[in-house]
Amino acid sequence: MKTGIDPTPFRKFPADLILASGLPFIAAGLAAAAIFSLDGYAWLGCYAFALLLSLLGTAALFRAKLPLYRRRIFFSLGAKGLPATEATIYRIGIALSLAGIVGAILLTLASLLWQ
Repeated sequence: MKTGIDPTPFRKFPADLILASGLPFIAAGLAAAAIFSLDGYAWLGCYAFALLLSLLGTAALFRAKLPLYRRRIFFSLGAKGLPATEATIYRIGIALSLAGIVGAILLTLASLLWQ
């Protein structure tokens, strides 16, 4: 017998209502304001964090592709041919790398536009 509150109420929340509410636009505006207000050591710290994300993503990609490298398959695209656990690590590595790259690009653009 189940009692209590459903732990996953937001999984069923319609995505179009989130977009129509304007929350993504508010979040993007707040993020842009935060990025444009960075200077000095705060900017360097955020840039170092973006580079760290990229490096962690690269390490995860290498770890995920290790079984293919051991089979002497050095050039392959995607998670094709990877076991399930390595495919998950591959997706995490891609996400971390992309987050780091996008963060570094945004910080660089913000510093160029702020001058």
